[in-house]
Amino acid sequence: MTSPTGKVLAIGLDAGDQDFIRDHLADLPHIGRFFSDTIVHPLTAEPLSGSVWSSFVTCAKPGVHGVYHHMQWNPDRMRVQRTHPNWVGDITPFWRDLANSGKRITVLDVPFVFEGDSGGALEIFNWGSHDLVGPFWSSDPSEVKHIKRHFGAHPMGFEVPVQKSVRKLAADRDRMIEGAALRARLVRDLMSRRPWDLFIVAFGETHRAGHLLHPTPGEEHMVPAGAFLEVYKAVDRAVGEILQQAGPGCDVVLFALHGMAPNSSQSHLTRGMLDAAMRTAPGGGADATAKTGLVRWLRQTVPAKLQHMIASAVPTAVRDFVVAREIAGGVSRGTTKAISLDGDLSGYWRLMKTGRESIGVLTNGEAEALTEELATAFSTFTAPDGRPLVKKMHFPAAELSGARARLLPDLVAEWDLDLAPQTEARHPELETVHGQLATGRGGNHRFNGFFAHIGPRQGRSPAPAHISELGMLIEALAK
Repeated sequence: MTSPTGKVLAIGLDAGDQDFIRDHLADLPHIGRFFSDTIVHPLTAEPLSGSVWSSFVTCAKPGVHGVYHHMQWNPDRMRVQRTHPNWVGDITPFWRDLANSGKRITVLDVPFVFEGDSGGALEIFNWGSHDLVGPFWSSDPSEVKHIKRHFGAHPMGFEVPVQKSVRKLAADRDRMIEGAALRARLVRDLMSRRPWDLFIVAFGETHRAGHLLHPTPGEEHMVPAGAFLEVYKAVDRAVGEILQQAGPGCDVVLFALHGMAPNSSQSHLTRGMLDAAMRTAPGGGADATAKTGLVRWLRQTVPAKLQHMIASAVPTAVRDFVVAREIAGGVSRGTTKAISLDGDLSGYWRLMKTGRESIGVLTNGEAEALTEELATAFSTFTAPDGRPLVKKMHFPAAELSGARARLLPDLVAEWDLDLAPQTEARHPELETVHGQLATGRGGNHRFNGFFAHIGPRQGRSPAPAHISELGMLIEALAK
């Protein structure tokens, strides 16, 4: 056995598709080693896809950290805005305590991490993540200059959620492949220049590829042939180079906090479902929900190619404004009772409660009754063939413990994973809802994370069961 070095390397495959990996082990020798040479442990997570990295870095569940999306409803300001500790609250990563104790830490591109006292850790974020929650930065500003000079910008950029041509997707595939190779070069450079005891790197390329290139049964012609596998092979090569640079005797944890599969989101129907349900709810009416405004109309009518060109050209603040106005631009303060929030896979809704929203209209009793009524209505909507759209309703703001549960959606629809995105939602008593998925995403999340550990100390600690416990394992290995 190789003698231990005391070093710990954690490699995150952002939204890594473990079923796809298992089906292609021969094509992925470095990643496949973790699936063939050791135990792959499952990790559970709440159906809030935007919460998973915050759960990992804080070692806490969403009710504690309060994050569920990169653009969230702020109940104090009665608006949707970019998630940030300035208003969500402290979101301190577990590795900063290790750095304060003297451990040498380097972390690259873990999503949903914000600037703060790094404790001496080298942190580099928003370079090549799928979720770019802020500008490219580092706890050591000289590293930003070094990366810009020697590596440049990550070629993947940010995602514009609109329909894309096969030609455009082929170009995106090439940028993901290039990005994975560039990431390996950067990691090897950092490892060789900066002493480390714990190194954490996340591959955003697997996340972007999952959304844009995941082959959907019956629609394989919509993406370049073999593109999804080509990106995974590029990531596998990068993982192999990083493992070689880390050297023998290192404890290595490979993980994914959630997965990816053919898109089964019905979130494009959530606003219509809410409108239909509220028209018959007690106290419902014209101002009971946020109204469709000009921004949403433009998003629905402007050609996807033009939307992509505009979004790629304007600053982040402009894109945020468009998203915020599309989600909640039609809120009537003092009369709106419920809104549909931006979702990824699951459907999200929020009630305007007094004592929680700065301008709430529902008492606790009224909100509780409306929540029950809406949950029943949403669970009754079906696809045209009669199959229910909703597999299960969740109530994060009420069910999850923690001081920041108040920031979470009140109702979450976990869709039937076997249903493709529908254009109609039917109800025996309410009007039929129409909508078209227009995000350009052929793949979407599954809440089936995993981790595997190879190294001299594997199996010495109990295996975590929830994604919030994985950081505790990594921290224990690094101490």
